[in-house]
Amino acid sequence: DAATVEMAKLRQGVICGIESASRAEGVYDSVFRDAVVGGRGFCRIVADYESDTSFDQVLSIRRIADPLSVLFDPDYSEPDASDANWCFVDECVTREEFERRWPDAEAINWDSDKLSEWFDGDHVVVADYLRRVEVPRVLCLLADGSRVYQEDMPEGAIVVRRRTVSTHRVEWYKLAGGSQILETYEWRGSYLPVFVCIGDDLIIDGKRQYQGLIRRARDAQRMYNYAQSA
Repeated sequence: DAATVEMAKLRQGVICGIESASRAEGVYDSVFRDAVVGGRGFCRIVADYESDTSFDQVLSIRRIADPLSVLFDPDYSEPDASDANWCFVDECVTREEFERRWPDAEAINWDSDKLSEWFDGDHVVVADYLRRVEVPRVLCLLADGSRVYQEDMPEGAIVVRRRTVSTHRVEWYKLAGGSQILETYEWRGSYLPVFVCIGDDLIIDGKRQYQGLIRRARDAQRMYNYAQSA
């Protein structure tokens, strides 16, 4: 429709600027390595203030160093998992940092609601919980051929057709102990800002399983080890 080559170049330039500032090439390499080794790797996009003296926010691509710290919706169907509806990302902070950032919260264990003794009692595990919520909206086709949502329709516009469509918003919570909400964020997007790189994902007996190169090399390695030992 109204897309132009100039606008595409402008958008690509913005994306390249975000990747450069985020050192994204190293992030992508790490994510790919995790997918090769363990079947999946993760990175995320966050919005943060560009400096301590600014009210402007910028996007940044961040590495998730431990892929096992992510619990990801297994019921997606798209190859890039863009239709995933929820995920958890665990973060380990020191008890001192936890008490500084959330002075009114309790450093509680996710399992037993007692003081966490994990990592020699010096660290607390908190989690980002993101969920994608369906929001029905009414799409209107106007007499001039343009399409707008009903709440954005200009005054006096003539509507030719209407239909209900499903859009999405993303809710973001930081949790401790499962039921304790430490913070909530507004994410201005319709997809989870956590991205997965997948090696092989197979549906076996109704369950999704992830495989990297190592999984299928194990039996061959065992045979090699046996032959060398013999």
